[in-house]
Amino acid sequence: MSFISDQTWPSELKVLFETFRHHTPIGICGETRYHGPSNSLLNYCFDNPRFHFVVVPRHPSLNSPRESDAFIRLYFAVYDQNNRPVFFADVRDDVWLGSPAARSRADGQVRERYDDLLTCCPIPVLHGVSIIGTKARFYTAQSKDRVILPRRVPRDPAKALSAEYLTGEWELDILSQEGFDRVKEVVTYIKDQCSVL
Repeated sequence: MSFISDQTWPSELKVLFETFRHHTPIGICGETRYHGPSNSLLNYCFDNPRFHFVVVPRHPSLNSPRESDAFIRLYFAVYDQNNRPVFFADVRDDVWLGSPAARSRADGQVRERYDDLLTCCPIPVLHGVSIIGTKARFYTAQSKDRVILPRRVPRDPAKALSAEYLTGEWELDILSQEGFDRVKEVVTYIKDQCSVL
């Protein structure tokens, strides 16, 4: 079983996500319940018997004043064999889709991940993904111009967020066929770029 040659997610991976969705293991809080399945997904995607990549759970930079919950907030970074970041995934519980403030915060923290990682990325584009439950929003930033796409949705700082703020931005189910194809496209790009470094 190899991600690059497979045509769809392994059924066991889908079962793993569903199991954690409905039966959170003892000792794991709701906020971190998808960390185990997401770690399994990333290790499957970067299948590397020669250890060209490593998936690392990473705490946000302690220098970030907005990361007051850094002790429970972590994300996954994928590093090449020279310990340089080439991909990251910010994983959150399903409840983050339920409010505009949570969606805004999830988006903002993904952008902070770029502050932590982009300057060290050895390939032209650093891809990242925000996964809330199994719903995904993909991001990119080029090392040269440092513009993060999709661009931040503007808001009026004098007003509370509208109920619709960022609704529909996490529509792609990572476990769907479309999600598989999108992840494969990103991972193929990363592996191709890293192979010529």
